[in-house]
Amino acid sequence: MNRNAEIAERVAKSVVADADFYKKRFEEALSTFAYVPIEYAWDDPKRQREVHRWRKEIEKQIAELVESLPIPTKFQVVFGMRESKEFDDEDELIREMKKLGIRHTGYSKSGGHLRPELWDKPMFDKLVGPMYGGVKKVRYETQEAYDIFST
Repeated sequence: MNRNAEIAERVAKSVVADADFYKKRFEEALSTFAYVPIEYAWDDPKRQREVHRWRKEIEKQIAELVESLPIPTKFQVVFGMRESKEFDDEDELIREMKKLGIRHTGYSKSGGHLRPELWDKPMFDKLVGPMYGGVKKVRYETQEAYDIFST
């Protein structure tokens, strides 16, 4: 291997290691951020709106930062308590769901109730989702799995 190839390989390994490190830190930050107490705002509707806007803006900024990481998004489909499948890209997900008789119906819209990292993700007729499954992970559940996990 020539010198340039060795340097390129070393840099690539470093970028992947750094991305994995930051992915773990972002996962920790996002899970902590989701549960930040804001009790002081409950007495004042104006404060409630301010806190809500503040949280939404931070969530958006974190999502943009996470999306910029050099890590591909993974897709997980949960069929039951102990049955799930992971897919490396959207095309594979859509293709495999079609084999199972689950029809791709389009893509999620931006805005509204969805987190920014869930915008423009595939939607299916027999799956609930897309849902946040962690940093760079999109989750879908069958209705049966959703009923089990949401009760």
